[in-house]
Amino acid sequence: MGFEGNFVNVTAEPLRALASPGSSMVGMGLTPEGLEGNEIIYDVLLDQAWSPTVIDRTSYVLSWVSRRYYVFDLPSSASDAWEILGATVYNNQDPSSQATVKSILELAPALAGLVNLTGHHPTKVFYDTNMTIVPALQMLIQAGNESETLLDIPEFKYDLVDVTRQLLANRFITLYETLVATFTSDSSSSAAIVAAGQPLLQLLHDLDDLLLTNDYFLLVNWISAARSWSDGNASYAAFLEYNARNQITLWGPTGEINDYASKQWGGLIGGYYVPRWEAFIDYLVGTKANGTAYNATAVANTMLVIGEQWDAQTWAQTESWGTVGDSWSIVQILAAKYI
Repeated sequence: MGFEGNFVNVTAEPLRALASPGSSMVGMGLTPEGLEGNEIIYDVLLDQAWSPTVIDRTSYVLSWVSRRYYVFDLPSSASDAWEILGATVYNNQDPSSQATVKSILELAPALAGLVNLTGHHPTKVFYDTNMTIVPALQMLIQAGNESETLLDIPEFKYDLVDVTRQLLANRFITLYETLVATFTSDSSSSAAIVAAGQPLLQLLHDLDDLLLTNDYFLLVNWISAARSWSDGNASYAAFLEYNARNQITLWGPTGEINDYASKQWGGLIGGYYVPRWEAFIDYLVGTKANGTAYNATAVANTMLVIGEQWDAQTWAQTESWGTVGDSWSIVQILAAKYI
């Protein structure tokens, strides 16, 4: 669900391939595998398929935003926000990380091996958050303040939540690195580890609160869709829910492709990722207090148990089946806190 795209790869490069000597290319298409977000990249790819010339990024972004936010007298700040994203986040020139960036908060907690991964599921953030996500979010908020009509546009509210989500996901990296540095320091105490872990856990709670405000970021929609196939059979509904939960977590009885289909969804952050990171921090605190060595296998086993227990749950009737809170209010609060 991380922001990433490469305008050149889906505009100029297909035409270059088409015109190359001996080319057997006959068309363009895409085969997304369970992906969400980054809609502008899918749109421009399919629009490029009908254009004999390379689509200009700047003009395309302007027209795309005006279609997406269909309001009279659209504030320029909305277009400016997307021009920044189009020129940076969606203009990925890093050859080692040409894929959707997965946030480390979605991965099973560990002392190493999470940050700056490249390849199939990269965690390397190839752009400067403070020069991209931050000003884009500030401009979107400015646009919302300039045009109340925008706040009635579902796409605008979605983007507000999505850009804020990306801000928090990126800020999580620094908090994680601080936690690891505190634990590995010979002079640190268990109390210092607790203190280092609190901002990390608070960010996860803040992220969960944010995502719960928008219907497109709800875990319950995924679970409800799975259970709807049961035709009223309670045991079959539980079976379908188990499979839905397992696919986005362990994906396999014992984590055969763990976190492969991880998501940043309201309810999943608070119900699954928070307990994992709480358990990890508790383990680090206990290890430091007891003076014992870090045991990666023990940590992995703990995370597996948490996954198995979460997958076996069913959505209680007392739990929310809809959104909670107001996106616009929470976005402004979190922007002030994490920018």
